Amino acid sequence: MSDKFEKTFEFVVPVERLWRAFTDRTELDAWYPGQIKDADVRPGGRITWPMGEFDYVWEFVEVEPNRRLTWKEPPGLLPGETEVTAVFEQTGTGSRVRITQSGFGEGEDWLGQLESWALGWSQNLANLYLYLRTGVGFDRFFTWKSETGVTVTDTPAGPEVLVVKPGSFAEQAGVRVGDIVVQVGAAPVFGQSDLWVLEREHEPGEELEAMYVRGDKLLRGRGVLGAFGA
Repeated sequence: MSDKFEKTFEFVVPVERLWRAFTDRTELDAWYPGQIKDADVRPGGRITWPMGEFDYVWEFVEVEPNRRLTWKEPPGLLPGETEVTAVFEQTGTGSRVRITQSGFGEGEDWLGQLESWALGWSQNLANLYLYLRTGVGFDRFFTWKSETGVTVTDTPAGPEVLVVKPGSFAEQAGVRVGDIVVQVGAAPVFGQSDLWVLEREHEPGEELEAMYVRGDKLLRGRGVLGAFGA
């Protein structure tokens, strides 16, 4: 299994403008989730976002204006340290940034994390697209209210369960590792992003029905959504 992902995003702004969106505190605050506590964009410097019991940090290793940023993310949201490189390029119609995040480990704590973070970057960069196109900063990412208690991997058939959190909604509903989730409440589920929508929309304490496939059987169960991050 790969320990990294790479995604490229195209923008219709000059590369200098795109660079500023990643490195200027006011610009970054406009589109990236959370509120920056401090920012020092230089090798050895860091950007810090308070995240409740810990800080989410970018520790800069390389800073080459308008061309390349490399930073390390210490353990916190992830079980171990990862490294992110953002390569900026001018194009015929604007600019692009290629994001590579590496260092994803093995073992149960890391299951599904690479896919989740790749999806997270896509959703965060949608906020950046919106901001650069319209000037409107609006965080659509860190809006979770509840959690279903499953870690999944997307397959052509739907999200396959990798981990079930003890005591969670999923465990109450009878979901097991290897099941494919097809519906929660009234909403069909085609992938991890659909589960994220559910967790952002529904309040903790709500009781919902889950439908999932195990082998050749369609099963149902009910559970109560937990609070996000609890």
